[in-house]
Amino acid sequence: MPVSSRQQLILLALLAFALLGLVAWSGNHWARVWYHEQAARTALEQRDFATAAEQLRHCLRLQPGQANLLLLAAQTARRAGEFDRAEKLLQDAATAGEIPEIIALERRLQRFQSGELTDAEAHWNFCREHPEHVSTPLILEALIVGSLQVLQLDLARRGIALWLEQRSSPIEQSQGLFWRGQLAVRQGNGEGALADYRLALEKNPANEAAQRQAVEILVRYDAPEALRLLEPLLQKRPKDAALQLLLARCRRRLGEPESARSLLDALLADRPNEPQVLLERGLVELDLGQPAQAEPWLRRAIAVAPQMRDLNAALAQCLRLLGHPEAAEFEERTRRLDADIQAKIDRVFGTSGGAK
Repeated sequence: MPVSSRQQLILLALLAFALLGLVAWSGNHWARVWYHEQAARTALEQRDFATAAEQLRHCLRLQPGQANLLLLAAQTARRAGEFDRAEKLLQDAATAGEIPEIIALERRLQRFQSGELTDAEAHWNFCREHPEHVSTPLILEALIVGSLQVLQLDLARRGIALWLEQRSSPIEQSQGLFWRGQLAVRQGNGEGALADYRLALEKNPANEAAQRQAVEILVRYDAPEALRLLEPLLQKRPKDAALQLLLARCRRRLGEPESARSLLDALLADRPNEPQVLLERGLVELDLGQPAQAEPWLRRAIAVAPQMRDLNAALAQCLRLLGHPEAAEFEERTRRLDADIQAKIDRVFGTSGGAK
């Protein structure tokens, strides 16, 4: 049957509307991909790896198999320490056609970050000689994190110094100062570490890692300042168990044992065998002059973590107060653990050159 001119016009109009719908859908689709990718890159600039990973998951749901997005997701997972996920994404990026040399570099950075530092010096030299290269900050970060992990302190010191020299944004400077604080901790310099964490927070008040580490140091001798730094973190993450433990420590140090006890009991309801929480629970009872009540908590903890130095010392003190002859055994264990710790420090400083 011949098609009339009217029918032809109707068909053309329907086709035009379909094409317009397809164009609109395509434009909206790519706009969404672009939006999530930019959100991921902004999060990475803030070193917010969790948010970046979530945004990249949205990207890959909309655009699966896109090599550059898979590579960025693999880098993000690796930088967050999620090596298994990073490797899976890297395999997918290679399958999608990402440049083999880029894949090889990313795998090398994963080895560096995990502490396998073969050929590290050559890459440190590359970073020193090519500060503007797009790969330099990623290489330098992996070298710093890995060297701190395996106590290659001289390499860590040089890497951090180079980072602070080359990376100028407040967030990057804050990160470099945080790493320098971690280096000071490994050198046994708590005051130096705290000074660097404070400088890191001046550069970037949102640096949560620096806040946490500063609280860890301050809770031992300046609980009011520790609490001041801890409160904004708790407002953002009220259910964070590590922060709740720090809060309990602050309360105990501030002479608020009942508050500390309540916080610790809540933590133990979910984590009944967590040695750090059990230790703190026992210390609350020791502070109250109740070693008989402290002993069960400390014995539960020592069964889980027999090599924890502070736990052995606390149980030795508890048993000594109870007049228990077993106190001498835990005092001896504490001395041996102290000697082991000192031997490790001597080995690190004797071989790394990083104590200076």
